[in-house]
Amino acid sequence: MNRVKLSLGLPIFSVIEGDSTGEGSYEIWAEQECMKRTKILVVEDNEDNRRILVLRLQQLGEVDIKEATTGQEALDCITREPPDIVFLNLKLPVLDGWETARRIRALPAPLSQLPIIAVTAHAMVGDRAKALAAGCDEYIAKPIVNPGEIREKLERLLTRGGLTRPADAAPSPKKK
Repeated sequence: MNRVKLSLGLPIFSVIEGDSTGEGSYEIWAEQECMKRTKILVVEDNEDNRRILVLRLQQLGEVDIKEATTGQEALDCITREPPDIVFLNLKLPVLDGWETARRIRALPAPLSQLPIIAVTAHAMVGDRAKALAAGCDEYIAKPIVNPGEIREKLERLLTRGGLTRPADAAPSPKKK
């Protein structure tokens, strides 16, 4: 939070009714939330799942959300107008989320460093590790029953306070 000083020029009146003494300066200190609008890319092929995730993200506050339904669309969006963070479904048609994450990590910096949160119904033992190995920074299993989990992971990754991989180390692209 930053403190912001607002100075207002308002007429000053004396205690005697109708006796104006001119203009004065009143200072007001206000707290200002220093948060720019967060640009989020949601990559989800299932329309219902995409709508639910977008609604949950909109509830968090000032966000600009772009949507993609395939891995290739996601890559095109990232290179055309980079987001601050990507929510990536791992089970996508044609170019799946694992390969999409690998290709994002193979892009030139700073695009290769975009935080990626895997959002998937793949909740079996080892799926989280597989998502992280593909280049995702975090993992959320569907259905998302705890909206606070989205906020916590989003805030942590956007501040780079909790990347699960070093901020300057992208995994090398792997073939499937």
